[in-house]
Amino acid sequence: MVVSSYKDGLACKSAKGFLYLFNNSLKLTNTVSEVLILFTYTSQSSEVCWISGLTKILILKSGDCKEISTHDPYTTSNLSDPKYGHILQNGMFAISDWTKKCVFLIRRTGLIVGRKYCGTDSLPGSISSDCALNIYVCDYQRSLVTVFTLKGKLCVPLTSLQSRQIQEVFRLAKLEVH
Repeated sequence: MVVSSYKDGLACKSAKGFLYLFNNSLKLTNTVSEVLILFTYTSQSSEVCWISGLTKILILKSGDCKEISTHDPYTTSNLSDPKYGHILQNGMFAISDWTKKCVFLIRRTGLIVGRKYCGTDSLPGSISSDCALNIYVCDYQRSLVTVFTLKGKLCVPLTSLQSRQIQEVFRLAKLEVH
């Protein structure tokens, strides 16, 4: 299951491929079927985005649904097994693909502008980003977080110790908030 908040409420994707949309009062407002992944984004976002099929990104904003077809003019290679998705602050889509073992970077037009390969033994997991557009990808097999720039330049991968330290910071922060 994936959950992501947005300006108007909460979006939840079930393991069976259903997307449930709730308003700010947590009243169910919409259900969508055949959803492969729900994109995570900032809570200030006014849209909910998901993938249906291997070539369609759907964007729901103010009750209107827009469909974007993904494409790469240089190859027929497209998404094969998307697992996680995230919307960067510049609006681009980042999608981890377990068959291709990479993270796809896709513009709002649907154009695939890059792939960041995470290694032959690695399955790229959940994705996040920061305001500098650095992209953080969880690597479950190696227990680390890989950080790379929008242009694909590898930043320092975080070791499992560093990842545990980050988790501890978040755990403590949550305790202080409650």
